[in-house]
Amino acid sequence: TGIRQCCICLYENPGKSTKVLPPWSWLILSFTQAGAKELPPGGLRFETTKLLPEEITWQQEGTSWVIYDLYYQQEQIGYLMLNSEQDHERIYSNLTKQISSTLKGALLYSQSQEHARKLALANETIQMLYIKVKDENLRIKAEMEVARQIQTSLLPNTVLKIHHDFQFAASLLPADEVGGDYYDIALDREGVLWIGIGDVSGHGLQPGLIMILAQTVHTTITTLLDVTPMEALIMINQVL
Repeated sequence: TGIRQCCICLYENPGKSTKVLPPWSWLILSFTQAGAKELPPGGLRFETTKLLPEEITWQQEGTSWVIYDLYYQQEQIGYLMLNSEQDHERIYSNLTKQISSTLKGALLYSQSQEHARKLALANETIQMLYIKVKDENLRIKAEMEVARQIQTSLLPNTVLKIHHDFQFAASLLPADEVGGDYYDIALDREGVLWIGIGDVSGHGLQPGLIMILAQTVHTTITTLLDVTPMEALIMINQVL
C-alpha cells in the first residue's frame, strides 16, 4: 500500500465532542518498513497537540503525513497518522474504519476485563468482611455464653428441700443466650424464707446484666442484713 510509516494514537478519556480534544493521548503503535517500534506496556503518553511523542521521529524532509480520525459511531477514539509514498485514499479510509472497529472491540474487552477484575476484588473484600463478621459473631457468641454461664450459676439450683414446709422446682429458659428473667429462693441468716421473682424489660446482654446485678444485690442484702421485704426493695432500687 506504499505506507512507509504509521502511528496509531488513542485519546486519554475520549469523549463525543468534536470541538475539544482530550489534552493527552497514548501512542500504542509505531510501525515503519523496518518493523514495529518497541513501546512500553500501554504505550507512550504525550500531549495531544504534539501529535506524537518526542521519542518518535516523524518530521522527515520531503515527506508528507496524513491524519485520519478514528471513530466508532459518534465516539472519537484517536487518530491514525500515515506517511505514504502513494495515494490510496480509498484503501486508507477503509483501513481506518477497520482499525477503529478493532480498537473499539479491544477497548470494550479491556473494560470488561477491568470490570471483572473489580468484581473479583469486591467479592474478595466481601469474603474478607464475611469472615471478619463471622469471627466477630463467634466472639460475641462466646462472650454471651460466658454471661449465660455467670447468670445461671448465680441462680439457685439446690432448692428442692431448702425449707421443710415446701418443695421447689425452678428452671430458666431465656429467649436469647442471656435473659432478663430473675428468680431467687434463699434463707436469710435467721432462717426466714425469701422468694424473689422479677423480669427485666427486653432480651439480650443488657437486661441479663441488670438481672445479674439485681440478683447479686438481693442475695447480699438478704444474707447479710436484717431487713423487711420493703426495705430490701428500697435498697435494691437504690443500688440499681
